[in-house]
Amino acid sequence: AAVSLAGNLGERDLKRLGERLRDDLAAQPHVSVVELDTPRPYEVSVEVSEYTLRRYGLTFSDVVAAIRGSSLNLPAGAIKDAGGDIRLQTRGQAYDRFEFEQIPVVTARDGTQVLLRDVATVVDGFEDIDVRTRFNDKPSHTLHVFVTSNPDTLKTSEVVHQWVEDTRPGLPPGVELSVWRDSSVPFKGRVDTLLKNGIGGLVLVFLVLVLFLRPRLAMWVCVGIGVAFVGTLFLLQYTNTSLNMISLFAFLLILGIVVDDAIIVGESIHARQVAGERGIAGAVNGTQAVIKPVMYAVISTMIFFVPMFFMPGDMAQAAMAIPSVVILALALSLVECLLILPPHLAHMPPVKPSRFAFLRRLEVQRLRFADGMTRMARQRYRPFLAVCLRHNLLVMALFFVLLIISLALYGGGWLRSAFFPSINSDYVVAEIELPEGGAFADTLSVLHQVESAALQIKQEYNEDPRYTTFGPAIGHIDSTGNANTIEVIIETVSDDVDTGELSERWRAAIGDLGPVQDFNLDYTINETGKPI
Repeated sequence: AAVSLAGNLGERDLKRLGERLRDDLAAQPHVSVVELDTPRPYEVSVEVSEYTLRRYGLTFSDVVAAIRGSSLNLPAGAIKDAGGDIRLQTRGQAYDRFEFEQIPVVTARDGTQVLLRDVATVVDGFEDIDVRTRFNDKPSHTLHVFVTSNPDTLKTSEVVHQWVEDTRPGLPPGVELSVWRDSSVPFKGRVDTLLKNGIGGLVLVFLVLVLFLRPRLAMWVCVGIGVAFVGTLFLLQYTNTSLNMISLFAFLLILGIVVDDAIIVGESIHARQVAGERGIAGAVNGTQAVIKPVMYAVISTMIFFVPMFFMPGDMAQAAMAIPSVVILALALSLVECLLILPPHLAHMPPVKPSRFAFLRRLEVQRLRFADGMTRMARQRYRPFLAVCLRHNLLVMALFFVLLIISLALYGGGWLRSAFFPSINSDYVVAEIELPEGGAFADTLSVLHQVESAALQIKQEYNEDPRYTTFGPAIGHIDSTGNANTIEVIIETVSDDVDTGELSERWRAAIGDLGPVQDFNLDYTINETGKPI
C-alpha cells in the first residue's frame, strides 16, 4: 500500500513531517518496512567566491580537502574483551548547515582557525533537480508500506487504514493523509472469487451427485474435496509459499481438476454396490476398477507442472507457487480418493425409507429422475454410440468439417479472439513525454492542464448519484529526474466506475496539449500499447 501525505507546506516542513510519520508507521504491528518517497533528496551545497579565497590565500582544492578530511566517520580499531569486541569510531560526519559551518579550513600556529563559514556560504536545501510530486492538486510525499517477514496483506492493510484514521486529527491544517494503490483490494477480491467459486462448485457437485447417486456418497465426495484443499493450505507453509495472488491463481486453476478423481472413484464404488457387491468388497473392487486411469491422469497433470520449478530469471521464485499448490492439491486429492473415500463408502448402510413423508417423496422424485437418466443412457445414448463406432470414418469426417467451419468463422472475423484481452483496472494512467531540452515551466504547464482535467472529472463523478465514491487524482513528474516526463494517475475506489468510459471523458477534458512527443492514456492491467 501507499500512503500519500499532501499539503501546502514548505518542502522542508513537509519532508520532516513525512519522516516523523514514516517512523511512527514503521513502529505499527504487521508493518515491516516503510520507505519515504520524496521528490528531491536533501543536499548541502557550499558556495565559495574567488575573492574570499584570495583574501585568505586559499584555493578551491584547500576547501574541498578540509571538508573531505573533517566531515567523515573514521574507524579507530577495536578493543578485545572477554565479553566481545568493542568497535571504536571517530564520528565527525557533518549533516546540516551548522555542522558544516564549523569545519576548520585553516588552523594557525597560535590556534586561531578559519572556519568554513568564514570563506563560504553553506546552503542547507534540496538537490537541484526538476521533479515534482502532487496529490489532489497539492505538493505531496509518499509512504510506501512493505511486508517482508510473515506477511499478512489483509491485516497490514487494516493496520495502515486504522493508523491513517488515527493520525489525521493531529495533522497541521490543510494537510491530508490518504491510502491509495492498496494491493490488499485485488488480493481480497481474488480470495472472495476463490471462496465463491469453491463453494459454488461444491454445491453443484453435491446436487449432481445427489441426483444420480446417493446423498451420503455425495456428502463424502464433497468432504474429501474440501479436505484436499485444507490440507494444501496447511502444507504450503513447509514449501516456503505464502498465500498470495499467484498461489490463489493456482487454487483457481486446480479447482476443477481436483473434483474429477473423487467423483470417478465414488461413482465406480456406487455402481458395484448397486450390482450387489456390498461392504468392503464393493469398495475395493470399485476402486481397483478405476485406480489406473485415475492415477495416470493425476500424475500426468503433476508432471506437466514440474518444469515450473526450474524456471530461470526473477520470476522463478514467484512462479514456484503455482506448481507447489497444484502438486500438493493433486497429491492430497489422490490420497483422499484412493485411501480415505473407499472406507467411508464401504460402510454406507443400505438405502432405507425415511421416517419423514417429505423426505420420502423427495427420494421418490430423485430415484425417478436417476432411473430416467439411466434409461435414456441405455436406450438412446448407447445405440447412438454404437452407430458412431460402426461408422467411425464418417464421424471423423463430420468433426473435420465442423473444425473447418470453426476456422472459417475465425478467419472471416465472425469469431473474435485475443491472446491477451484488455481487462479494465482500477486506475487510469496518463503518460506524457515532452520534447527533450524544453523548459521545465512548459512541463509544469502541461502537468497543470492534465491534473486540472482529472480533478474536473473527479468532481463530475462525485456529483453523479450513480456513484458512491470516485477516488483521488494524483499527478507527478517522473521521479527519475526527467523534466520532460509526466505521469498522472486517477484511482477509482468504486466498482461502478467504468475506467474505459472514464479514460475517454478524461481525454476529452484534457484537450490539446500542444507540441508533446508522446501521449498515452491507459486503463487496463495489460501492458500499454504504442504511444499516440
